[in-house]
Amino acid sequence: MRLSDAFPNHADVEAALQRIVASGAAAWPDVPLDPRVLVAHLARHLNGDDVASALADVHAADVHLACAAAQGVPRAVAILRAEIVTNVPAWLGSMRLDDARLDEATHAIVTRLLVARPDGPPRVADYAGRGPLGGWLRVAAVRTALNLREAERPQDVELDEQVLGPPGTDVELDHIRHLHREDFAAAFREALEGLESRDRALLGLHWLDGVPTTRLGEMYGVHRTSVARWLEEAQERLLTSTRERFAARISVAPEDADSLMRLLQSRLDVSLRVLRNRSTGSS
Repeated sequence: MRLSDAFPNHADVEAALQRIVASGAAAWPDVPLDPRVLVAHLARHLNGDDVASALADVHAADVHLACAAAQGVPRAVAILRAEIVTNVPAWLGSMRLDDARLDEATHAIVTRLLVARPDGPPRVADYAGRGPLGGWLRVAAVRTALNLREAERPQDVELDEQVLGPPGTDVELDHIRHLHREDFAAAFREALEGLESRDRALLGLHWLDGVPTTRLGEMYGVHRTSVARWLEEAQERLLTSTRERFAARISVAPEDADSLMRLLQSRLDVSLRVLRNRSTGSS
């Protein structure tokens, strides 16, 4: 099969494709990639009448690496992950993020670019090779960080409702919310913000974005059982901190506080179990 068969009506591109395949393989000898997969990747991104000219401008080594990472080739994923983690502080320097927020943004960027989505490949599959991969990664990282900042407060509200359920699902809990709505919201938000950046990132990625533990394990370079343990520990820390902060904020008799805490403990435990079981099927 000729590589150019992927480009109907463009029989003059064979030499360009052969050059790209050979150059990419030479640049990354330890990153295996089926030439047909690479050509199919290029065919998805390049169209129009001047394909030969477009192929002449393709950054062969970069598109080889990006395509391999999109396919989940471990070495390619590791190389790009290191590139992202190393450069994110400089890429996001103008945003003046503190260490915790920078760490959280880095996790989100790595996940968005290198972890497959439920409905498709990771975002790095969108790289067409028309410019340097480093510049493309920088733009994608900044865009992801800006989106994260914009969505930060709504995400906290969504996480609150995922854990406790929306209003109307539990009469007793709704009563607590009515009496101590601001106290409870503040306690949960403070507990969430008080977690280590890794805990916040894991809970958000797993619960809200639906990233399975297997993918998270690949991202962190550990087995999925380690990620599962981290998630369980993070959930327990969030639960304990929320209960303690909520109890400190409300002004009721000790026995009433104990009763409220038992209800909160029960509701959180059930919600966390449901959420954990819901994601197990995709782990």
